Amino acid sequence: MVIVKILNNNFAIVKENDDKEKIIMGKGVCYGKKVGYKVEEHEIEKIFYLQDKMHVAKLEELIMKLPLEQIRLAERIINEARFKLGKKISDAIYISLADHISFSIKRFKEGFHIRNSLLWEIQRFYPDEYKVGLEALDLIEEEFAIRLPDDEAGFIALHIVNADQKNEDDNMYRVTQIMKELTNIVTYTYKKSFEVNSLSYHRFITHLRFFVQRALSNKEYTGECLDNDLFMMVKEKYKKAYGCVLKIEEYFKTECDLRITDEEKTYLSIHIERAMNSDK
Repeated sequence: MVIVKILNNNFAIVKENDDKEKIIMGKGVCYGKKVGYKVEEHEIEKIFYLQDKMHVAKLEELIMKLPLEQIRLAERIINEARFKLGKKISDAIYISLADHISFSIKRFKEGFHIRNSLLWEIQRFYPDEYKVGLEALDLIEEEFAIRLPDDEAGFIALHIVNADQKNEDDNMYRVTQIMKELTNIVTYTYKKSFEVNSLSYHRFITHLRFFVQRALSNKEYTGECLDNDLFMMVKEKYKKAYGCVLKIEEYFKTECDLRITDEEKTYLSIHIERAMNSDK
């Protein structure tokens, strides 16, 4: 690897044989070096593979203002997430997560606490990511001797959900807010809570998440073509669930100016019915 630009003592932009630019990290990796010098593999702790110039520019800016320890900590949390969740997570998360951690630590030291209004929903919609968030708080405490509140575990969980490479939506906070409103519609209609440990509930939440993401991206359901007889049968058989779906449709019309297809109404009704009657 050849140095194209030195960012500071610990970071540089380099090129390999494929002529693609990458950002490398390593303690003192640039010490005594200049542009055009080679970097050996044993000197590198981490290579950042970023897909576009905007992310590269943002990471450069972050590197200039954050201490190496905080960026290293973000890497430890991301590696933990990849291991525990078994998911491919975009390197772009280094930008948002390191920046968030730095700001959270600064805020905590100044005596400010921002409440996470979606903490309850995050714990239930993304339980695995939330566990990683709690482990991240342990790592922050271990490194900086401060204990951030559990609200921060929720924020970190959303960063991880957002960085899932299969997830095209870049605002999971908005998605989660809408999911909160939609689950409230269901529990209000049925006048009872979800059985949050049931398989039917987790299937419903998974379907709901992708449904909201599709809706916000103006993408319609692309599964098998719906049989109209199935739609009419579900509408008749699961009247209360279908009633929920009509309220959800009204919510989307009012709040997002979006429509729901008959396919979505059918599958939402089935998932709601199963989730609310999982004990039957």
